[in-house]
Amino acid sequence: MSWSINGRLVLEFETITTPYGLDLTGFEGFQQLVKTAWTKLRNGSRQWWLCPECDCRCGVLYFSNGFACRHCVKPAYDCQNGSRGDYLARKIRELRFKVWGSQFDTDDVFDSVCGLPKPDDISDAKYRAVCARIQKLQADLNSSLVI
Repeated sequence: MSWSINGRLVLEFETITTPYGLDLTGFEGFQQLVKTAWTKLRNGSRQWWLCPECDCRCGVLYFSNGFACRHCVKPAYDCQNGSRGDYLARKIRELRFKVWGSQFDTDDVFDSVCGLPKPDDISDAKYRAVCARIQKLQADLNSSLVI
């Protein structure tokens, strides 16, 4: 079993499947048993990982000097890794999509929304408020990019 990021090998393990879970052996003497649990469903069953740290049932394990659940590893969300400019650009895109949907499919966050037609499903006041909010975010983004 191996993981890579951008084509570069990051982790590689030898795995042995046991009735209790997955026995992982890897680099520099790393060894960890990741136990599993099963939940009965109407049409079968579902397998869960049991976090080696807290023994909680989870669907996804994260790696940080060993596998563990999100609560034990505490990884950052993607949105927490960006700059202020990334945050502002994401908010502009979210607002534009929320109001205009995929009609406004440009990725340029500095494109003006003033010339776009008002969607039928929102009021004039809401439309003006959204346009003003997007213009404010664009101004903030512009000032954050000035060095």
